[in-house]
Amino acid sequence: MSTDDLGYSIEIKEKPQRIISLVPSITETLVDLGVGKRLLGITKFCTRPSHLKERIQQVGGTKNVNFESIENIQPDLIIANKSENTKSDVETLRAQYNTYVVDIENIADNSRVIKRLGKLTGTEAAATNEVAKWELELSELDRIKDKPSVLYLIWKKPYMAAGANTFIDSVLTLVGFENSMSQLRYPSIDLEAIQKKPMAFVFLSSEPYPFKQKDLNELEKMLKGPTKVVLVDGEAFSWFGTTMTKKASYLQSLLRSLTV
Repeated sequence: MSTDDLGYSIEIKEKPQRIISLVPSITETLVDLGVGKRLLGITKFCTRPSHLKERIQQVGGTKNVNFESIENIQPDLIIANKSENTKSDVETLRAQYNTYVVDIENIADNSRVIKRLGKLTGTEAAATNEVAKWELELSELDRIKDKPSVLYLIWKKPYMAAGANTFIDSVLTLVGFENSMSQLRYPSIDLEAIQKKPMAFVFLSSEPYPFKQKDLNELEKMLKGPTKVVLVDGEAFSWFGTTMTKKASYLQSLLRSLTV
């Protein structure tokens, strides 16, 4: 018997052989744990590793799963995430299948979630190894000094930012930034208000909205001040699991480039 992060219990009597992942970062983590051959369903946003889409059935998106595709797979385990999947989809799936939901809001949860996935899939040894690699990278990661303020934008029209109690906020804090959006989780942003409240950095994430150089240029002209606008790899700030280990070198390089 296993209890997920929402308090629901599922019973898996044998090692699951027909697994569906409804979250890109969970998909990559499962592959890194050696579960790839038992992974039979993923979302259209599960792009890592890149070869998965060639052989694994897509079951819709993170917010609108395709129930017919899932029924065709007849999974013995579905893994979802509280923030990325909808409550209604999860409840519908839970009524028919073993559905396990993880809830990860901060960097401290990362090791726990990797270990949970290892236990669920019978890959505890691999999970322990991945956690050791992640915690080593974590211990060696530099921190930026003086806690500069940062606005981390995730969407445009309207502009939206990552705020308090989000995984992105936790990563920003980890590497030494002070998130200027400290009240709401994903607030809409009035750029005129930004102009009145100078900050050290504005980060433009590569996902979910794919900010480009033209967006950077636009904001630089609008802000006209000491604020530095930077395009950043969204996966390094929002993908939990084993992705964090792979993105540690990127975070290190980013921090050093901002302090030169």
